[in-house]
Amino acid sequence: MKHLKAPKSAIQDFHEQVTLEIHAWRVLFRKEWPLVLILISLLVVLVVYARPFPPRTLGMSVGQTGTSSAIYGEALADYFLEHGVTLRLIHTEETESTVDAMIGRGDIDSALLLSGMFDKRDAQNIVSLGSVQYQPFWLFYRGETVQVDSPLEYFFDKKLAVGLPGTASLRVYSELLATRGLDLLNKPNILGLPYQAGADALIAGEIDAMIIVSGIDAPVIQSLIHHPDIKLINFPLASAYIKKLPHLDLVSIPRGSLNLKEVHPKEKIDMVSGTLNIVVEKDLHPALQLLFLMAADHLGDSRSQFFAKPDEFPSHKDQTIPLSHVAKEYVAKGAPVWTRYAPFWLASLIDRMWVLLVGLFAVAYPLYKMLPNYRTVQTQRQIASAYGSLRETEEAIRFATTQEEFTNIDTYLQGLENEIAQLNISDDDLNRYFSMLAHVSIVRRMLQERRAAIK
Repeated sequence: MKHLKAPKSAIQDFHEQVTLEIHAWRVLFRKEWPLVLILISLLVVLVVYARPFPPRTLGMSVGQTGTSSAIYGEALADYFLEHGVTLRLIHTEETESTVDAMIGRGDIDSALLLSGMFDKRDAQNIVSLGSVQYQPFWLFYRGETVQVDSPLEYFFDKKLAVGLPGTASLRVYSELLATRGLDLLNKPNILGLPYQAGADALIAGEIDAMIIVSGIDAPVIQSLIHHPDIKLINFPLASAYIKKLPHLDLVSIPRGSLNLKEVHPKEKIDMVSGTLNIVVEKDLHPALQLLFLMAADHLGDSRSQFFAKPDEFPSHKDQTIPLSHVAKEYVAKGAPVWTRYAPFWLASLIDRMWVLLVGLFAVAYPLYKMLPNYRTVQTQRQIASAYGSLRETEEAIRFATTQEEFTNIDTYLQGLENEIAQLNISDDDLNRYFSMLAHVSIVRRMLQERRAAIK
């Protein structure tokens, strides 16, 4: 009995089980490789579809330097950088709209866009993440106070700076004039000047008035709104304008709200206003869309928005651009709960991994179910094959008549024994294995008895 091994330790038993598992996987991959290849292909498709890892950089088209759009873009870029993503701000050319830049350039994935500046039929691959702030239509002038129902008609024949072609100011101005039956065509007194150049000309007295569409925090707005020689027009018919142009809103500067001590302005000022919207390519990674929404929510809470009501932004005010499905979920449910406890990259990975994990389960479960049974089935199949060979050997013994035939059968039987000894047998099939060895011994005895009888 000295040749018997000592009982296996727990470590040895674990090692043996791992070896059996690895061997079973190897056999599974070798024997069932078409099925495994199909499952792996499905897994690759799932990973590509789920896109668990968002890009670390993207481009955003914003307005002219110094405008409220550019300032808001810089705030977005700072927020993105805090979360490990680089948002490159691309200031569109003076005569180029942000939408044209976004559609025409491959390095721009998103844009800050004024409401009403985009027809969704022109580009089907753009969606909105919502409005983020008001962008009023300002008309500054110098001279005596003007109080008329239609300031647009009053200044229509004055020397007026309206911004460069393609800018939001000129677009909104043209729309407002159209409601009064007026057209800018061939008006030499209407000057296309950049915003800052127009402001400088107005302060210097070279022009009578200027218009600009921007937020109140834009430096050019601040320089004009507090200048002692510059006045801001009131639009008594502002409510009527927004009935004609539903993508615009009514905003007001309350009496004394700019300077309470000096009561500036002296009277309430009504204006029409567009909204600044975040628009992105439809296929922009959902995690980056979520980051835009989180940033807009954060900036809406943290910065002072003069015209907005509490928690008014972000919201979907401009209905001309369809809302992204990511934005719809955000409006309904808010940010995923794990964004409060994990860095953005990890939170976005967890958010996307839910889809991937379901897919992984769908792919891995068949393999998981197959493997334990596969090892048993393979063992049974191999033993069954050995029994078939043993049956053929038995028949060959029965019909053998020469010593040469017996020698060949003996050699074959020895090879069969060697193959059986090399079988990787699971614990559940040890009884079959030893039964097989017993039957081999029976056939070998049959061979010896038959061989002796023939001599």
